[in-house]
Amino acid sequence: MDNAVLVAVGLTKTYGTGTARVEALRGIDLTLHRGEFVAVMGPSGSGKSSLLHLLAGLDRPTAGSIHLGGVDLAVLDEDQRALLRRRHIGLMFQSFQLLDTLTAEENVALPLAIAGCSADDASRRAARMLGAVGLAHRRQHRPHELSGGEQQRVALARALVIEPLLLLADEPTGNLDSVQGDKIMTLLRQLVEERRQTLLMVTHDAGHAARADRIVYLRDGRIVDGQRGNIGVPSKTGSRGADATPLAVRYVAECVEWSVVPPPCSFNAVAFVAPCARDALEYATEAEEAA
Repeated sequence: MDNAVLVAVGLTKTYGTGTARVEALRGIDLTLHRGEFVAVMGPSGSGKSSLLHLLAGLDRPTAGSIHLGGVDLAVLDEDQRALLRRRHIGLMFQSFQLLDTLTAEENVALPLAIAGCSADDASRRAARMLGAVGLAHRRQHRPHELSGGEQQRVALARALVIEPLLLLADEPTGNLDSVQGDKIMTLLRQLVEERRQTLLMVTHDAGHAARADRIVYLRDGRIVDGQRGNIGVPSKTGSRGADATPLAVRYVAECVEWSVVPPPCSFNAVAFVAPCARDALEYATEAEEAA
């Protein structure tokens, strides 16, 4: 379909050989459309993390195909997939993955600064995105000066600053209390409705999954069931109230070229947005010294 952002067909992922062979995914078919919010649930070992790694372009499937924005990830080499990921995929982590030495604004600007944007442009766009998630007044604060919910909002702003085709959220409320978790879920729901952002979220929380348009259940590497989620905010939190932070991002992010060809990196925030962890840490040190 024309509005399909991601199409995965026959995804299989196998680790090891012989008696150590593990089939993490066994023929997954999944399509995500523009403006669709999909929650992925399943017990530990069901294949959720493997699926997230493949959709993020951080690993290759043993079999099957993944098309993101019409681009076949299978024909891309490691560097090309890294560039596509950094331009078109935003990622939220359970543990926030913010750099302690940087302010909220600098953390959000990090993907842009490493990409070669001018400091003024990166700062302007980061400040605007922080305003969109309700943190304009906290942009000069460092992570230890922010609550858990505020840190996750900074992480969301960092994921969105590149204007991604696809937002992947890995247990985004896992380290938050119920109140802050509900606020983050309200923000994600508004993000989908107001910006038509495509979002896939892995979660163990059935209440949070109910806010999705669709729930995909995994077991033993297969999709075993699915159901329509509750598009509106559950009644226990009320309708759009004081806790519902408006999210209306109206600007279009510029297309930026990455100045460094990225080597393979581990699955964390620094690796995801930076060519390598060393470059990001050097940038953080320079920013701290300049401050």
